[in-house]
Amino acid sequence: MRLPRPPALIAAATLLAVSSCGIGGAARQTPVTLTVAAGGEPADGWITTWVAPAFQRAGVKVVLLPGGDAEQYRTKIARDLQSRRGADVITLDGLWIGELARSGRLRPLTDVAGPAADWWEGWSHIPQAVQGLGQFDGRRYGLPLGADARVLYYNRNLFRQAGLPLDWQPGSWQDILDAGAALKKLPGVTPVQIDAGTAMGEATTMNGVLPLLAGTGSEIYARGKWTGASTAMKEVLAFYRQIYTTGLGDPRLQQEPDGRGRSFAAFADGRIGILAESDSFWRSVPS
Repeated sequence: MRLPRPPALIAAATLLAVSSCGIGGAARQTPVTLTVAAGGEPADGWITTWVAPAFQRAGVKVVLLPGGDAEQYRTKIARDLQSRRGADVITLDGLWIGELARSGRLRPLTDVAGPAADWWEGWSHIPQAVQGLGQFDGRRYGLPLGADARVLYYNRNLFRQAGLPLDWQPGSWQDILDAGAALKKLPGVTPVQIDAGTAMGEATTMNGVLPLLAGTGSEIYARGKWTGASTAMKEVLAFYRQIYTTGLGDPRLQQEPDGRGRSFAAFADGRIGILAESDSFWRSVPS
């Protein structure tokens, strides 16, 4: 296996989008209640800590509608938008923007909130690359809550027990495999967890396949073509094979509907050594 090139940034954004379902053209009278649907990524903490108090100080009551499982939440939001019902404001994964916009279920911010949506002073504080995660065909559809980078988390206590460096800085896939082999000697520990299989939904794509593909120096879509059965993609699948056929990973987690949540809990309990996840993971692990 060749060493990966410096990894390209694989990012998605959780967005706040103004839904056309619950926003009317006429001015509303106080008291005002604003419903916010949150799901997929753990955005509810940010909303309850920062967004809701600011609105409440302005006399607006905020009601948070939790979304639960990411795939179920995505289906629910799509149905709500199709039927023109649901929350006033919704959180969306940036990956959904193009699909919902192309189908007509999501409208640009300027169509819903007016020209002022493009005049907002806050845009100057958000890098263009991050803003682009909430855009489709050059139009804004939501406000990014942040970029969602991919990270290799590792348990320092398990690394110490396995004789691995506490300041571990892997430079290749082989470094991950070697660390996994050392962690495999610890009883009751799954050395490596990287999302795989259909049960993990888009987490398999975003937390597994695309970051690994970037590690080969390739992209999923380049020069007008999608990457199919390329040498790079075969290298990605070969890495998965090494993880899940040699005892470095637990294939059962990849087949169970709650496998991702269970991997979070297992990492928090010190039963997983290396976990590939988004940078939102640290806000999700039980304390």
